[in-house]
Parts: sequence; structure tokens; C-alpha cells
Amino acid sequence: GGNSYQAVVSDELGCLAEVSTQIPFLPEPSVEANIFNPQCYGDETGAIDLLVSGQHDHYEVSWSNAAEGFVNENLGAGNYTATISYGQGCQIQSQYSVTSPPLLSVVVGETTDAACSEGAGTMELNITGGTPSYSVDIPGVETFQIEPFLYEVPIGQHEVVVTDSYGCQAVDEAIIDQGNISAQIVYEVQGCKEVFRAQIYNGMGEVIDEDYPIGSLGLTYHNIGQQVSLDYRGCPLVAPIKRKDDSQFHPRSYRINTRKGADTNPQTVDIYVPNVIQKSDPDVRNRFFGFFLAAGNTGSGDAGF
Repeated sequence: GGNSYQAVVSDELGCLAEVSTQIPFLPEPSVEANIFNPQCYGDETGAIDLLVSGQHDHYEVSWSNAAEGFVNENLGAGNYTATISYGQGCQIQSQYSVTSPPLLSVVVGETTDAACSEGAGTMELNITGGTPSYSVDIPGVETFQIEPFLYEVPIGQHEVVVTDSYGCQAVDEAIIDQGNISAQIVYEVQGCKEVFRAQIYNGMGEVIDEDYPIGSLGLTYHNIGQQVSLDYRGCPLVAPIKRKDDSQFHPRSYRINTRKGADTNPQTVDIYVPNVIQKSDPDVRNRFFGFFLAAGNTGSGDAGF
């Protein structure tokens, strides 16, 4: 395309001649841009690379951030305007956006303390931002992760380092303590059967295992008030033996007449009698107290029901 012009030419004799011509104009240049975004939040590693083509002999590029040239480097996230000058003072402008990923962040949420001094705890990780996928590392510590939890974390203060697919990193710190794990063995009567069950508690007194296997310890009612050693998942614990519910038992004053030579010093002791014994027939109750007397090597006595 272009513009048409006509001219009338005359000489000194007054002769005229008409001349017409067309002056073409060149189209605007074509501009393509390759945009390289920063890989980590806050970095200034972005760039815009312009490719300008057309029929003009020379092009100059200036940028809104005072850069010059076809390549604008070391850019953070933001908008940048390129002014392309060509021809006899002609200009065109184009705007480009450089973006960066959201801030990579790791926050250690709930932690589970180690059960004992040689144990390990867990951490719950909340990872946001960056560019997936992520790797998690505690320097100098071997762990394994099943999202969102990190397992086999030893006791101590740890720095948790999260790295995304571009190598961007985020750090948080957390502490794994030795948990205040405790245990007790509970005795109860179920029907005519004595049952012993181990219960495991965390540091807040919450039951974390209501029926932990205790194996064959040969426990009987006479072990109530004693302590036994337990191994809870590799952690040695000392567990007192207690009654589950005192309502299952009723103290009864049982007077035992001990005989030492000519002196007789009656003593009164309280024993706990299961309901199952109290509700049974007299023969069963008598056998129960007969066993009590035999086990204690005492003389005779009487218990009122």
C-alpha cells in the first residue's frame, strides 16, 4: 500500500506535463516475545527476549524499567512495557507480564513425641506455594514421608527443609520430645473370671492403647497394688496394678485372731471381696474365706456379709 501523488511540471515556454507517482509505506514491524519467569518467589531472574522483524532497516528498543535493547534481563515479577522505534520517528509499544510462583512455605503442624528415649516421633507438614513436586529433608537424619506426615524423626530440635522442583527452599523448625508415656494394668472381674488388661497413656493422660497385650504374667487378685515391668513398642515401662472400678468390690472387716503363745492379739484387716463372691451361695463364700485363711496362714475368723 501507499499514497499516490500527482505533479504538474511546466517549462519556460509554458508547456505543461502531468506526472503521477505512488510512494509506498512500510507496514509496522512484527514483534514476538519469549518470556522467562523467575523460578522462585521474590527472585529477579526473569527475562523478556524480543524478536522484531519487518521491512525497516533499523530498530531500537527501550523499556519502562530504563533497560535498553531487545533483551530485558534480571526481572522480578511485574509488568514491563517495550517501546520499539523505527523508520522516521515511528514507534509501537507492547506490554509484557513476568510472573513468579507463590511463596514456598512449610509449617510443621502437629507433632507426635517419641514414646521413649530411644524412640522416634512424627511431624505433620503443611507445604504450600512453590512448584511441585517437593522433597523434604532434615539434615543428618534419615526419615521417610507419607504425605503429609514425616516419620522416624528422632528426639531433638530439627530444621525441616523443603525443596520444590526448581530448587527453591523453605525452612521451619520443630522439636520432638520424649513423650511422657505411662501404663497401668487394670484388674476387673468379668463374670467369674479375673481379667488383667494393660492400658497405655500419653503425656496428657489420654488412653492411646486400651488393651495392650501383656502376655502371661501369672497375675492374680493378690498382685493388686504391686508393679510389673512392661515393654511397650521397645519402651520399658513400669505399670502399677489397679482395680478398674472399686464398685466391683466391697471392703469387709475380717477379724483374724492370731495366737502367739498365751497372748491373743486380735487384728482387723480390710479385704476387698468381689461382687461375684458376695452374690454367690454360702458354700462359695465359705470356700473363698477358707482360701484366704490358708493363704495367710492365719487362725480363725469371721466376716460378716
